Amino acid sequence: DYSDGNKDIALVIAELHQHAVNGARKLEALRLLVRALDAAAWTARVLGYTDLAGWMAEREHEAAKLTEDRDLIGFAVFTRSLMLAAAEGRPLARIMAERTVDDLSRRASDDRALQVVGSLHVAAAHAVLPSSPDVYLDEADRLAQRTGDGTHLRLWFGPTNLALWRMKTAVEAG
Repeated sequence: DYSDGNKDIALVIAELHQHAVNGARKLEALRLLVRALDAAAWTARVLGYTDLAGWMAEREHEAAKLTEDRDLIGFAVFTRSLMLAAAEGRPLARIMAERTVDDLSRRASDDRALQVVGSLHVAAAHAVLPSSPDVYLDEADRLAQRTGDGTHLRLWFGPTNLALWRMKTAVEAG
C-alpha cells in the first residue's frame, strides 16, 4: 500500500532539506533529497495526484541541479518528464528530455551515463504519444544493447526494461 509505506516521506523530505541547507554534509543530503523527492513523486502519481507528482518532480530536478551531478540531473529529468507527460504537459516533457539527452550525450562514455541517456530517450518517447515513439525507442534500444541490463540510479535501463517500455508505449499509442 503506497499510502502506508510513504506516510513519513514528508518528514524525511523536510529533514533532508534542512541538512541540505544547514548541514555539514550538504551534497550528501542533496543527493538523498533527490531520491526522496523521486519516491514521493512516483507515489503521488500512482495515487492519482498528478499535480503533486509534478511539483515533487520539479523540486527533485532543482535539488539535482544543485548537486551538479550530470547523471543525477538526468535521473531527475527522466522523472520530471514522465510526470509532465502524465499531467498533459507532453510538449515540454519532450523538450526537456531531448535537451538533457543532448547535454549528457556529449560526455556519456561509460555505461552508467548511457543508462541515463537511454532512460531519457524512453521519457521522450512517452512524451510524444500518441504519435510514433519509435525514433526515441530505437535509439534507446541501441544504447540498451551496448549497456546491457543495468541498475544505475535504480533506472533499471537495459534490454529487459526497454521491452516493457515498448509494450507500455504501444498500448498507450493504441
